[in-house]
Amino acid sequence: MPARRDASGRFVSGGGATSGGGFSGIGGGSAIAIKTRIQWTPQKLEKQVQLGTIWSLGRAGAYIRGIARKSIKKSAMPSAPGSPPHTKRGALKNAIRFDVEKERQSVVIGPTKTGIGTIGQLHEFGGTRKSNLGKRVQFLIGRFGFTATARIIGMDENALRERAGTLRYPKRAFMGPALAISRERLPKFWAQSVRGG
Repeated sequence: MPARRDASGRFVSGGGATSGGGFSGIGGGSAIAIKTRIQWTPQKLEKQVQLGTIWSLGRAGAYIRGIARKSIKKSAMPSAPGSPPHTKRGALKNAIRFDVEKERQSVVIGPTKTGIGTIGQLHEFGGTRKSNLGKRVQFLIGRFGFTATARIIGMDENALRERAGTLRYPKRAFMGPALAISRERLPKFWAQSVRGG
């Protein structure tokens, strides 16, 4: 095909000066056509959202647990009412766990009953509980009275009488404050949690 020139004398199409060669002008009205196809797969997106949510809940649970554990200090003396409780040997700190419930799309965070009993709940909300004296001590009290029993087990009589009655726990919340502290940061754990795959 012979070469064609525009008004300025530039080649715009055709064979050019050499036989068999080709020349194509980029400017002067040339264009590229592109066809695209978009496939919408809502099931795949929903699965990615669920996976992202589970991943984010785990990160949030670990973060809140860390804040709660840091708020509990080791001490043999009780903390002031209204402040996070103290722990003598770290049992309360170590009992705090989190578990992601995949079906319910939620995370549960707090001290486990198997790890610490009901003491975590009593500290968090306040309340009372009955004596936790063993059967042997209860038997001795019933047979010999508080004074003799205190001497037998090597315990202060007043402390024994206090433990034998109803124990009262003022509110020393630690999980609620941990959630409040972390509230502003929680949305960041969901940022970019949905990824293609």
